[in-house]
Amino acid sequence: MVNLEEDSTNRVFKALSDSTRRKILQHISREDATVTEIARPFDVSGPAISKHLKILEEARLITRFKNGTTRRFKLNTEPLSEAQLVIQRLTSFWMTRLAHLDTFLENETKSSKNNG
Repeated sequence: MVNLEEDSTNRVFKALSDSTRRKILQHISREDATVTEIARPFDVSGPAISKHLKILEEARLITRFKNGTTRRFKLNTEPLSEAQLVIQRLTSFWMTRLAHLDTFLENETKSSKNNG
């Protein structure tokens, strides 16, 4: 069974897997924006942008708020920190494994030179 934290992290990685959504996040990271402002640089339909925004909201990467009569979106970096932690753990694991492999190969090379 997938726990809630893992499910949340999976949603973040799913959201980040699409280049359009990453560009939307970059835009929102510079300034809060409306749907129209977010959609402007993209050659996709309004409903397509809305779907991207929904996925980003489900991943908690953006939040919607009202500014007068206008709905705007802002970046929420907390889920990015959680994803970064997963990446750091994986990087550490693989760096350790590769260091062990490097040591093993060095020992094998030395051993074959001594026996050859």
